[in-house]
Parts: sequence; structure tokens; C-alpha cells
Amino acid sequence: MNIDDFIKNGIKRPVQKEDKVYVYNGNDKLTNIYSTIELGREFFSMSNDAFHRIYGFNFVPKGRWFELSKRAAGKL
Repeated sequence: MNIDDFIKNGIKRPVQKEDKVYVYNGNDKLTNIYSTIELGREFFSMSNDAFHRIYGFNFVPKGRWFELSKRAAGKL
């Protein structure tokens, strides 16, 4: 593996599709699948910096999942 592939593998890109969040690396390889509500609950339970340190990417739930996640975190 060359340095470019090493760097690309470390990049994480989340894609929310309804109730799931699919996380891809820089080479478009699927690396993780999360529940949107569970990941959103985590997002609303900590700072953005803490979330990024744990998961390696930024995330904000979209659409109705924003409110459902906020409710799951006890923030509504």
C-alpha cells in the first residue's frame, strides 16, 4: 500500500439513507453501517469535536431523523 492509499483509507465519508448511515473511506469502500437514530443520539450527546475524535467524521442527522435523534438524546 502506498502513502496515497493509506491516506485515502483514513478518510471517512458518511452517507445517510433513511434509518442507516453508511460510512465509506476515501477509496469508496464501505467501512461501517450505523443506525441513524443511534448515531444522531451520540451527536446530540457530545460536542462536535468529541464526536469526530470517536467516529472520525462529522455528522448531523437529516430530515425527520434530526428530531427523532434529538428526542432519543433527551434534548426535546
